[in-house]
Amino acid sequence: MANTYLSTGMSVGNTYSELYNNGDTGVTSIVKSLYFSNTSTGTYYVSAKAETSPGTAYFLLNSGRVPPNTTLQVIDGNLVLNAGCDLTVYCDQGSSVDATASILEIS
Repeated sequence: MANTYLSTGMSVGNTYSELYNNGDTGVTSIVKSLYFSNTSTGTYYVSAKAETSPGTAYFLLNSGRVPPNTTLQVIDGNLVLNAGCDLTVYCDQGSSVDATASILEIS
């Protein structure tokens, strides 16, 4: 088995966007951390969803409040993403919040 650690990030928009996609067959991904960081002076609301199987997503966080110049930790532990599943993020205001995740891929 091979282990690959990755870090991914993006500026979050006001539509659900894919932060990470585990599209590889035979790869299981462990999301070790997920953070939202407010880089602006307003208070914004963020959401995150994880697929448990392709096409079936559940909220990890729904409308979490991120005050100005603060960071919100969403995952405290491990979240498994099976092959073909992804992690999506959303913010009520585009380009004011960054999302970052640390992920372990096991193949």
